[in-house]
Amino acid sequence: MQTNVNPVLTPAQVTAAIGGVTTITNNLPGMINLTEDEKLHASKMGPDTYDYVARALLLMAQNPTLIPNWSPSAALAQTNMDMFNSLRSVKMAIEVLMPKIDDTMTQMGIQLKKASDDFYGNAQAADQRGSVPGADGVVNALKDFYEKSKAEQTAPVQ
Repeated sequence: MQTNVNPVLTPAQVTAAIGGVTTITNNLPGMINLTEDEKLHASKMGPDTYDYVARALLLMAQNPTLIPNWSPSAALAQTNMDMFNSLRSVKMAIEVLMPKIDDTMTQMGIQLKKASDDFYGNAQAADQRGSVPGADGVVNALKDFYEKSKAEQTAPVQ
């Protein structure tokens, strides 16, 4: 595990990264948001059914008289498949990035929490010794936060 991650992101880099996400969003027209109910109850295409759907599309194009009236045409179904494949490529590229962002943020949080705990512990020791003016104020300012963070760390996982 990398113990010290100290990247620096300038405001310009953050703005550029957010601008990149905006560019991606702007270049993906027709994006929608499904409700949880729609996601739960729809018959979806997934990795295990992709080949079935691809084969069905080929056969639809070859046998258009078998397509029910309520179903999309073979051409529209192929357009949807093309969109699905394009979005899958974009999604895979984003999925490569997301764990790196998550892991970097996790490590930064670990470092920040350790630095805060070390500071608080040092302030407590200084307060007990009476050796540093203002240490009691630091301890009092952080005590409730520290106790809450300790309780969160030891809470049982449900």
